Amino acid sequence: MKSPLILYRYIALRFIKNFTASLVVLFVIFFIISVSDEIKSLIELKVSLWIMIRYFAYKAPYQLLYMAPFASLVCTLITFAGFNKTNEIMAMRTSGVSTRQIITPILVLSFLLSLGVIVANETFVTALYAKSADIRIRDIWKSVPSSAEIRNNLIFKSKDGWLAYIKTFNGERNIMSGITILYQNADTTVRRRIDAEKAEWKNDKWYFYNSYIRDFPDDRKEKAKILKISEALIAESPKELVSRKKQIDQLTVGELNKEI
Repeated sequence: MKSPLILYRYIALRFIKNFTASLVVLFVIFFIISVSDEIKSLIELKVSLWIMIRYFAYKAPYQLLYMAPFASLVCTLITFAGFNKTNEIMAMRTSGVSTRQIITPILVLSFLLSLGVIVANETFVTALYAKSADIRIRDIWKSVPSSAEIRNNLIFKSKDGWLAYIKTFNGERNIMSGITILYQNADTTVRRRIDAEKAEWKNDKWYFYNSYIRDFPDDRKEKAKILKISEALIAESPKELVSRKKQIDQLTVGELNKEI
């Protein structure tokens, strides 16, 4: 049997209709969940409605692309289930249409869909998602964008030799908490230990809060003091502690390949 163009068009239109419906439904569900997860904190921060709209609008294209593969899978199942329910597959097979011919329109559309997702991601979607992150920092958190990133359980060794363990490091807000800094002798014994509840980067220096400083001199007699606020215990900036890298979902394929 020659290529059944009318049949191809019929299957393709059914697939596109089901894909559109599946994508809209999945996107709405995902979008509502995303908004409900963040709306409480946005209200507590007294974020204006316009900023909320811009923030979620910039995130929406990424969420739409994120749902596209799931929508494609769902609509494929729905399309063939519908054909099977109305015995259309049996009618096609008895008319001499092969299985390969039946699935060809869906394979072609799936390939074009994948290509479209890649092109959209490479051209504008990742840029829009990055803008939503910028809105989160500037307009929601009222903070200045930093070149440092967010990390947990960070271990940092300074060029001066001291070693720091930081439980929570937020480079976007220039704060860190759960800090332990060790100064070692040449034989790796500890000569000073600083434990601080938190620290904040302001006016180009760190301010440490509730610091417990212990010195271990050669006579091994410990000396300790507690400081509610202390300045410049370390000189490294947030960027020097943790340089910012784009999150995986903000990378294009080219950037991801370079990162790998």
